[in-house]
Amino acid sequence: MGSATVPGVTARGSNIVLEGFVSKGANDNGFYVSGKNITIRDNDISQVSITTDDVDAIRFFGDGITIAHNDAHDIWANPGAGGAPHTDCIQTYAHSEPASSNVRIEGNKCASPQFHQCLMAEGPNDFEDGSSGIGRSANWMIANNYFDCHAEAQTIALQDVHDVTFSKNDFAGTGAKAIALQKDATGATVEPDNTKGPGYRELVGIDDASARQGYRGPDAGSDNSGSGGGGSDNGGSDNSSADGSDHGGGSDHGSDGGDSDHGSSDHGSSDHGDSDHGSSDDDGGSDN
Repeated sequence: MGSATVPGVTARGSNIVLEGFVSKGANDNGFYVSGKNITIRDNDISQVSITTDDVDAIRFFGDGITIAHNDAHDIWANPGAGGAPHTDCIQTYAHSEPASSNVRIEGNKCASPQFHQCLMAEGPNDFEDGSSGIGRSANWMIANNYFDCHAEAQTIALQDVHDVTFSKNDFAGTGAKAIALQKDATGATVEPDNTKGPGYRELVGIDDASARQGYRGPDAGSDNSGSGGGGSDNGGSDNSSADGSDHGGGSDHGSDGGDSDHGSSDHGSSDHGDSDHGSSDDDGGSDN
C-alpha cells in the first residue's frame, strides 16, 4: 500500500494504472474508473462521504479492468449527514457508462460493518433498471478475495453478467447467501475452493431460473427456500427475495432490506474534481 493521500480518484481513458494511493475523504466513490485496460492496485480506501450519489469504495466500467490487492474499510465518513446510501465495496452497471468485460477482481479485502454488498454488478440488458442495451458484461475472474460484507440477502449480486469464475474467495460476512446469481447471470463457475463462513445459509443462491444456464458449482438453493444446496430455483424468476438494484428509482428487485441502490444521480458525471493520480497514454483520458 502507498502513502500518498488523495480525496478520491477518477480516471477515464485507456492503459491507466492507479497504484499505491490512500483514498480518504472522497465524495460518493473512492475510485471511479471508465475505459479500457485500467488497473486499480494496492490502494487503501476509506472515509467516503455521501453528497448527491451514494457511498462505494470502487466503481468501474469498461473492458480489461483489473482490481487487485486493495483494502477497503471504514467506508462511510458522514452518517450524520443523513440519507440511506447503499454502501458497496465494488460496483458496476451499464447505463451511460459502458458494459464491463475481461475483468479481474483478485486479492482484495472488503471488510467493514458498513458494507452492504462486496460486489454488485449489472450488465447492459437489465432494462428494468435503465440499462443501455449496448455491449456485454462477461469473462470475469473473482479470486483470492476476503469479503466481509453484511447485506441481508447476499454479499455478491450478479445480473446479466456472464461467464464469471469464483475461486479461493473467503466469504466472512453475513447474509442469506454469499453469491446470488440473478436474472441472466449465465455461465457462472463456483470452484470448490471458496470458503463460506458461518454467517451465511448457503454459498450460492440462484434467484432466477435463467442463471442455471451453464452454471457449474455446488448445488444452489433459492434465497427463500430454506434448503441450502437443494438446487431449487422455485421454477422461475425468484426476484422476490433477491438483493437487486433500484438506481434511486425505488425498485430493488426484492424485499431483503433494499440492499441495492445506485443513488439518484447520472452515474456518468461523478468525477470528484480531483487530479489524475495515475498514469495513462490517452491524453485527456483521466479527468481528475
